[in-house]
Amino acid sequence: MIYAVFGDWSEGWSVVEEVGEVDEAMWFVDEFGRMFAIEHYCATRGLTGEARLVERLKPGNTAGIMKRIEERLETFRNSDFAGSGQMLKKALKYAVGEWPAVKRILECGEVELSNNLSEQMMRRIKMNLKNACNIGSEISAKHNAFMFSVIESCKMIKRNVEDYLKALFRRLRTAKEGEDLTCCLPCYMSF
Repeated sequence: MIYAVFGDWSEGWSVVEEVGEVDEAMWFVDEFGRMFAIEHYCATRGLTGEARLVERLKPGNTAGIMKRIEERLETFRNSDFAGSGQMLKKALKYAVGEWPAVKRILECGEVELSNNLSEQMMRRIKMNLKNACNIGSEISAKHNAFMFSVIESCKMIKRNVEDYLKALFRRLRTAKEGEDLTCCLPCYMSF
């Protein structure tokens, strides 16, 4: 049995399908792999967003790879994805639909190729949705979502959640009505 892997690049190539034309599916995998290698190169050298954009736009780098991928996707789309299995066809249609958003990485070096980190941060929230049916009210659901967001933000910047909440509550005791509390966000607050 021969398997080719192709799918949402931010999900780690999660769509897996038995495909007759393995070479076609693997071509996309290889091209995305090349783009991730360039991102890794930029990250390991600590390049700023501006420098990362310059690297992406160099001949043969991300811009060239994306042009080849876009041309191949267009060929598949024009053929109505002929010769593609059901899952590969679904993955290719997904890629065609998301392509304008993916191309944003050629406009701004700060934009990440993958949103995998964001999705990982939201995984616990998604898993908790089953329990959300028992929250009781819309306002309670909003409070619950806010607290999840605060906790995940703290974890993302490696800030101790308990210490942050203690400092936040101390600060809120002295807050004035209408005061801008942006400085109390986990990424800005110092204590």
